[in-house]
Amino acid sequence: MSEPLIRVAGVTVRYGAVTALRDVSIEVNPGEIVAVLGPNGAGKSTLMRTIAGVHKPTAGQVHLAGAPVESGSPERVARRGLRLVPEGRQIFGPMTVEENLRMGSPDSGAALHDQLDRAYERFPILGERRRQAAGTLSGGEQQMLAIARALMAAPRVILYDEPSLGLAPRIVDQIFELIVGLRDEGVTSVVVEQNARRALAMSDRAYLLAAGSVKASGRSAEMAESDIAGHYFGTQR
Repeated sequence: MSEPLIRVAGVTVRYGAVTALRDVSIEVNPGEIVAVLGPNGAGKSTLMRTIAGVHKPTAGQVHLAGAPVESGSPERVARRGLRLVPEGRQIFGPMTVEENLRMGSPDSGAALHDQLDRAYERFPILGERRRQAAGTLSGGEQQMLAIARALMAAPRVILYDEPSLGLAPRIVDQIFELIVGLRDEGVTSVVVEQNARRALAMSDRAYLLAAGSVKASGRSAEMAESDIAGHYFGTQR
């Protein structure tokens, strides 16, 4: 088996006296979709931001493609092929759709124009609204823009933090179909998601976080049928 693309080994993260993650270990293999599930406050977003180099672990290590992730250097992590689509999208509202997309690319000239063409091919609605202020888009369109911006640099792995939050079911279907399609193109995905049933149906493997610790993990199909998953997921939408 190939080396994991992401390895989180015994990671603990504290904010002052609050422990957000406690001895968390996960692995993500190339070409997988891995779901990270759990209730609010479980530490899921902290885990994503730690992998992306935003937070520094109090203990443990994060490796990307075999090399340590430099905490506090999300730009360097991004240059190594990882992109985070954050909760709340964090697009630049006053800027146009195309200006937002350009912010996601390290390239210029013909390469940039090819990336823009590909983004508009994936998301035709963004092409129609390319000169529109991003802040005037609908929630679903903003989520598409956030994902399209992440794809501008052709990343190896994308971390999605609550991609379905606040979206209509039709838009959620489109987003999840895109993530599956990207797997077929070789893009690895880690998806933090409250909609556990949908996430398990889409993903290859899953981890269940609660109170900052991993409580269960395994193949997604098996997790969906397990006693612990059934107890937890029965509370989900």
